[in-house]
Amino acid sequence: NGGVDFKAVSSADAGDYFTIGTSTHGATTMTTLDDDGGYAATLTLSIDGDFIRDENDAFTTSHNVTGFSFDYDKSGVRAGSTLSYITGIKSDINDAATNNSGASIVYTGIENNITNASNIGSLTQYGYKQTLSGADIQFGIYNIVTGAAAPSVSVGFYQQTDDDAVDIKLVSASNSNDFFTIKTGANGGTDIKTDDNGGGELAYLKFDIDGTIDLDSEGTITLDSGA
Repeated sequence: NGGVDFKAVSSADAGDYFTIGTSTHGATTMTTLDDDGGYAATLTLSIDGDFIRDENDAFTTSHNVTGFSFDYDKSGVRAGSTLSYITGIKSDINDAATNNSGASIVYTGIENNITNASNIGSLTQYGYKQTLSGADIQFGIYNIVTGAAAPSVSVGFYQQTDDDAVDIKLVSASNSNDFFTIKTGANGGTDIKTDDNGGGELAYLKFDIDGTIDLDSEGTITLDSGA
């Protein structure tokens, strides 16, 4: 129990190998080893079809599930003038064909669907959740969208929520109850709001424009100081 159940050794170097070990509860570990001390013992799955992970959860007590876990721990000190790229998940989709003019193909890098049949209980959904800390430069989302046949139909960020729901919410690092929101509803009506949760009127909205300001309105323009 906990030992090696299967071991495949390289014909080029007997110190390089792949193992499978199964222990209690069916817990299974696959290991590859490059005995030269490098990181060349790549594990490649060549699948002529879909790769599916199927889990059926019938638990009625507290239970945590992680569909995919990537754990990378760096302890080595990089030498001067070295450059390393560390990527948690990478998806490359390349179409090298010239398709028929009548063909329609939709490419999706990552698709995420979360559905609850009932909203009874305390349910929270996160479509995408991340935490970044400690770097010199940080980008929460870094997006490059180029190369479309008609750039006018390209959209860098697309968001749809229920009418009267908040589409974008930015909060202060000092107090998460101080915020700026944008929400778009029926007829394209859009509200921009700032809120000073402390009860004051310090949630200013500042425009720092290095050029002209052009307000093109189909209706009236109303400025109300609230005084």
